[in-house]
Amino acid sequence: MASDDVTSVAVRAGSAERAAERTSVDIGSVVRGRFELESMIGEGGMGVVYRAVDRLHKEMQDRDPYVAIKILNSNLKSHPSALIALQRETRKAQLLAHENIINVHTFDRDGSIVYMTMELLDGKSLRTLVEENNAGLPASEAIPMIRSMAKALAYAHDNEIVHADFKPGNVFLTRKKQIKVLDFGLARATPTAAAPEGGSVLESPALGGMTPAYASPEVFDGKEPTPSDDVFALAIVAFELLTGRHPFDYERPDAAGLETVKNTALPALSRLQRKALLRAFGVAKVARHKNAGEFLREFDRASRIKRTALATAAAAIAIAALLFWGPDGGPAIPFEALAPEVRAQFERAVTEGQTALSFGTAGINEALVYFSNAYDLHPNNPRAVQGLETVADRFLASLQDADAVGRTQVFGLLYCNDYLSRYPAVATTCERLLGQTECAAIVAGCQAQATERAR
Repeated sequence: MASDDVTSVAVRAGSAERAAERTSVDIGSVVRGRFELESMIGEGGMGVVYRAVDRLHKEMQDRDPYVAIKILNSNLKSHPSALIALQRETRKAQLLAHENIINVHTFDRDGSIVYMTMELLDGKSLRTLVEENNAGLPASEAIPMIRSMAKALAYAHDNEIVHADFKPGNVFLTRKKQIKVLDFGLARATPTAAAPEGGSVLESPALGGMTPAYASPEVFDGKEPTPSDDVFALAIVAFELLTGRHPFDYERPDAAGLETVKNTALPALSRLQRKALLRAFGVAKVARHKNAGEFLREFDRASRIKRTALATAAAAIAIAALLFWGPDGGPAIPFEALAPEVRAQFERAVTEGQTALSFGTAGINEALVYFSNAYDLHPNNPRAVQGLETVADRFLASLQDADAVGRTQVFGLLYCNDYLSRYPAVATTCERLLGQTECAAIVAGCQAQATERAR
């Protein structure tokens, strides 16, 4: 329903060719005897979107009888299985009741016309917003948007729904400054190729439903989209909001592109927020957040720690002591001397970390976030240290069958962790799998990131 996005996509994909595929509807047509088309909002790879008045709601004197109606391309009629898939994905989307997800009303057909109705939005898409702000948005605007997008995806992931085509054109900012995410799962169910977004030179069909410029390395390799792939796409969109440009210039992500991302100054983000975003760009899925909820928890960890630190003077003293070691190599401050709020937060972090570990390999990313949080709250606490070392051991064990890129990504994650950078098993395994020179380069990269964040 973002007219500028959909129209621009239509022009790039060749709207003249698709015009022949349109169904026999136009302005003034009434669909299903109920939805009167008033104006065309835009056109995209799946069909044409109109502003329509719901006659039933108008008769009931509803003050807002308007909806958006998407008339799907007529070529869907030759793909019965696609119609079934679209109906299934729409039904899933209808179950997503969240303030940052568009409300989908119906999926139906009127003779040869296949259509879906949804909430009518007033505002602009993030694609338009990025194009209007080629130097990036200020932190006061970008960070709330990133949080809202992550919340929408996290809610969907909690309900076992993958977006599978997350991109700026599928995110809308209303005039009331509310984020709305659109088209959950629909592209994956569509048999036609989705048009590239943002001027990408990648002219290949949509990959597993995802637009190539926002697809993860796994999707490029033909694997089914997962919540982790949505996180990768979220990282790209967040980077665009912060910098005004696509991190990989709309090309397939590679090691050189990721290195550029790591070296890009992101002054709008705190150290921990930057760390969360860079982790979301992980080339190897094992190094990336497994879902948007995990990303959001790490991204917001800085705010939670700051709120706790400001709660009492004791908490402030405890956090100020983070850089110091106790005389016996243990915590500089006894656990009992910490403020009650800090102790409670530490206990929650350790408990959540242990729960994440109980899920095996699938939970190690989340466990790393929780145990890192615990360590930040009480450095050198034996329980936090044990948790971090267990996480590192599991990461290292998973690398035996990983390729060089995946190994480099994981070691970058471990070496950039304050405690694990000193854990002997990390250095020993890195030198065995990658060699001393490559490991030294990874360490240098972590040190460079730390220096950049300290400026």
